[in-house]
Amino acid sequence: MNEVLRALYETCPKLTTAYIKDVLGLHDDRAIRVAEITGGISRDEADMLSDVVREVKPIHSLEVGLGYGFSAIAICDAAYQDAPGRRHIVIDPHQTEFAKLFRDLRRDA
Repeated sequence: MNEVLRALYETCPKLTTAYIKDVLGLHDDRAIRVAEITGGISRDEADMLSDVVREVKPIHSLEVGLGYGFSAIAICDAAYQDAPGRRHIVIDPHQTEFAKLFRDLRRDA
């Protein structure tokens, strides 16, 4: 696993069970399972994504939804190790803070 991704899994705060129950309205086993997730995908899922990218060797890939970006890091790292120059495109309409940041950067440039 990529060292940056490993560090993120070790340091990124996890969703608390209380938050999941109160805000997301999930209870019982579902709340516990969600509480164990960091970054939307598990470490095993990130490893699987890396393996798939290395095996399929896509020239271009598209990801819908960014979350913490753990899957994007896994995909990009695997693609770059195999063949630099590949493209991974991520779209997420809920990432409005990044859009604001880029608009501000362009305006200030």
